[in-house]
Amino acid sequence: MKITRFGIAVASLIVGMGAVMSAHAGERPTQAKIDYAKGIAQLLQNEMIAALLQEFNETTAANAAQGKVAISLIFNNQNPAIRLIGTMSPLDPRNAPRDRFETTALFKAVQQNGTPYESVERSQDGNNEWVYRRSIPLSNFHPACVLCHTSFGPQNASEWVGALTLRVPITD
Repeated sequence: MKITRFGIAVASLIVGMGAVMSAHAGERPTQAKIDYAKGIAQLLQNEMIAALLQEFNETTAANAAQGKVAISLIFNNQNPAIRLIGTMSPLDPRNAPRDRFETTALFKAVQQNGTPYESVERSQDGNNEWVYRRSIPLSNFHPACVLCHTSFGPQNASEWVGALTLRVPITD
């Protein structure tokens, strides 16, 4: 009888703790946690822009094919934290938007003259974690852009062609 009561008490405790943990996991993150993730996103953005600018500075007509490969090793769609999206004949058709955030981000970048977009949402990759997402609109601002993206035409900084998207987990 004691063992049965003890077993019921332990089972009740486990179920109760699971319910509390599940309820806590469903809560929107605090503003402090969101701000922390935004700080990480800002650092990541700076690093990605630095990588793109370095690539632009090193790319010439003679090594553009190598530059395409080099930059595709960074933006390869295997890293969920960074993605390039666009619709103007992207070099990789997998760079088309693949969820609501990316569709909205691309619309704001291209149709609303380089308007950035951000969101706090649940990830859609099965683990259901909270993430901070940000888009950085990209224009045809550098002469090296057209070495790889021949569909862009001549350099035109006011021609918005896509966005860099960042995804940062919001953790405890």
